[in-house]
Amino acid sequence: MSEFAFELELCAHLESRREGIVARQLGGSVADPGGRILDVLCVEPGSEFDDRVALGVAHRREVGRDLYVV
Repeated sequence: MSEFAFELELCAHLESRREGIVARQLGGSVADPGGRILDVLCVEPGSEFDDRVALGVAHRREVGRDLYVV
């Protein structure tokens, strides 16, 4: 199985079993050693999640684009 296929299967498995957002191939960085790619990352809604989603929806209306900011 390729790495790509494994990541897709893992994401599908995680999405079916937990609430939240599953991100794949998310870029990240630290000061040293530099850029990193996170293969799979799960973001679980916290107490302020709904408020942040509302901000994203308001921003999307304001700029008229399909942006989703959380």
